[in-house]
Amino acid sequence: MKAHNLPLAALAIALCLSCSTTPRGSSGGDFSLTLRAASEKEIMRYGPDLSNPYILQRGMFLVPTEEFVVLMVEATMPSDARVQLNGINALDSGPKYLSADDIKDWWMRRRSDEAEDRSKQSRIGLSYFPSGPFTMRAGSHSYYIVLIGDKPIKKPFDLVAHFVVNGERQETYLRVE
Repeated sequence: MKAHNLPLAALAIALCLSCSTTPRGSSGGDFSLTLRAASEKEIMRYGPDLSNPYILQRGMFLVPTEEFVVLMVEATMPSDARVQLNGINALDSGPKYLSADDIKDWWMRRRSDEAEDRSKQSRIGLSYFPSGPFTMRAGSHSYYIVLIGDKPIKKPFDLVAHFVVNGERQETYLRVE
């Protein structure tokens, strides 16, 4: 091979390798699932009041013994896809993942006001990553996920999320600071 063809050959090999490790959607397009810590603005999107399902309220006599770590799942799908989150494991015994059903039940056990409870349940239904398999429509989507642990949660910690997209397993890692 001539020396002036080496950069072109290296580029072709790199392109082939990157394509072979990129997850594919059912129509052959790339899909993306990422996990990150939610910003304060995202957490406060549902307000500072008792109907926000992503914050634990403090009162004059009420001091929470548990703590939330709120995460965001960012998803981009080129076409409709069957998606499922099989769980999130915090490495080194970190906080516990709550599925959408789990967080609804957790809040129902801490009932406060009926209107606020209905609002929390509705907001979870609209914004939380669904429990069980579901069809994610083509496009970009953001979902909330909550981890819970005894206060204070020791940070930093590492976690891995186990997704299945159109029958294909994908793991996503995150270090929570």
